[in-house]
Amino acid sequence: MTLNRSAGKPGTGGGLGAILDLSASSLTANADILLPSGKLSLRATNGDLRIGGRVSVEGTTRVFNDLTRHANAGTITLQSTTGDVVIEKSAVVSVSASSAGGNAGTLSVQATQGVFANTGSLTGIAANGFASGRFTLDAATLPGGASSFASINSSLDSGNFNE
Repeated sequence: MTLNRSAGKPGTGGGLGAILDLSASSLTANADILLPSGKLSLRATNGDLRIGGRVSVEGTTRVFNDLTRHANAGTITLQSTTGDVVIEKSAVVSVSASSAGGNAGTLSVQATQGVFANTGSLTGIAANGFASGRFTLDAATLPGGASSFASINSSLDSGNFNE
């Protein structure tokens, strides 16, 4: 399955807390998938999962008359059961909170029989006093060994994954 951006104007995302679970033999997501405070699961069951678009479950802030409330960011799960999980240079994967408040979310990557490779942007930013992004990884290998681990760690640090 391949998801590509349309030629039209990009959407602003769905309502709060939407859930989207896409599963295919192999999956390439070059589209923008925006689910504010939602839950996104992308799974390749017999091949690679490649992310090339903007994938976001960012938190939001809503004002109701004189009351301001923050919705925490959601969860993204990227999984390939037999292949690799690749976040390409053009990709942005965000579990950031609203800049006004709320906790950042969780990014989980599972490539238990393959490689995890990231050259994209991972963000889990939260305002002071709120929890920053959480990241979990279960991969058979990393390309380049220790240097790849250092690169992933650097990407997580710059994206504010500190939990």
